[in-house]
Amino acid sequence: MHNKKPYPIYFFFTKNKKLSKESFYLEKIKNHSLMLLKITCFLKFILPFPLKYKFRVLNIKNKILFLETSNSAWMTRLKFESIKILFLLKSKILPSLSYIDIKINPDIEIKSIINNKINIYNLKNNKKNKIYNNKKITKKSIKSILYVSRNNKNNLSIVLKRIANIIKKNI
Repeated sequence: MHNKKPYPIYFFFTKNKKLSKESFYLEKIKNHSLMLLKITCFLKFILPFPLKYKFRVLNIKNKILFLETSNSAWMTRLKFESIKILFLLKSKILPSLSYIDIKINPDIEIKSIINNKINIYNLKNNKKNKIYNNKKITKKSIKSILYVSRNNKNNLSIVLKRIANIIKKNI
């Protein structure tokens, strides 16, 4: 039976004599992913507001930067900005970069919509909790709600009366 302990994760991403070949490949992957992350942050800093969230950096291969966007409208906007992107990336990060290739992937839009809905839902829940905890409705506001409900003959008056009764119970 072997008495070997598991290695910590940073062990694989640094140069080690024990894992020379494997650590070389893992270090190469680490450097490549850090480069992609750096390019993504730089592009989000450069690009105008709507474009910041409508693209994804896929890869760098053979001096070509591959970007991905959700539809052809965003692709044309990125193509319009590609000269500026190419110039700035050459001057700041990747001097060997020669071309930017932009591809369309509609799944990006679906993922961003789902993420936005989740974020909006979380914000609404947080706001509701803060409103109930921080703000109190006075008796004067209840009277004004009842006054508005008396003057209306629609369903609005029924809803306003219900709201006023709920508020009275909670005070």
